[in-house]
Amino acid sequence: LLTVTLDAISDAVLSTDAEGRGVLMNPAGERLLGLGDVDARGRLVEEVFSVYGELDREPIANPVRLCLQRDAVVGPGEYA
Repeated sequence: LLTVTLDAISDAVLSTDAEGRGVLMNPAGERLLGLGDVDARGRLVEEVFSVYGELDREPIANPVRLCLQRDAVVGPGEYA
């Protein structure tokens, strides 16, 4: 049921463990990142995708990593 639900979601979904290693990625995530679900498993989130500032294109903190470090939801603008 989980797989069917994730496959139907058009937004990219990447699930990680507590260390930030990929556990599961849906097809939308595969298309967006150009990486298969199996290829993302066990890799650190920073190895799977990077985040850049909208205006200056400079690297910024990975929101998934911040969420795991803070043990809290990280919203837009909190990781720039």
